[in-house]
Amino acid sequence: MNYPNFYQNQQPQVSFMSIRGREIAVNYPIAPNNTIIFRDELEPYIYVKSMGYSPLDKPVMDIYKKEEPISTQEATSNTKEDNSTIEKIQDDIKAILDDIDGIKKKLNTKPRRKESEDDEQ
Repeated sequence: MNYPNFYQNQQPQVSFMSIRGREIAVNYPIAPNNTIIFRDELEPYIYVKSMGYSPLDKPVMDIYKKEEPISTQEATSNTKEDNSTIEKIQDDIKAILDDIDGIKKKLNTKPRRKESEDDEQ
């Protein structure tokens, strides 16, 4: 099916808007092939309302809850804790690898019994 050229060349449009209440986002009209991101000034929510290419499509609205941003100091302290945990894990892995190397050396230095000696007995 060949669509008119104006449908194929349209780029999706995204807009941002501050609102006061969810009802405004729900009732806000939206054109085909558009997305509007609403930031609620009264509640900690963000609403994303999108419309497909066809005017017959129904708009789709997603709701996201905002979280408090973390401070730079908290982010830095979390990174330091993560780094110390990583270092502990690396030390544990090194110890395990050293144990494996020790076991390999012991296995290589001990003489192995020959199967023929076991069969003769």
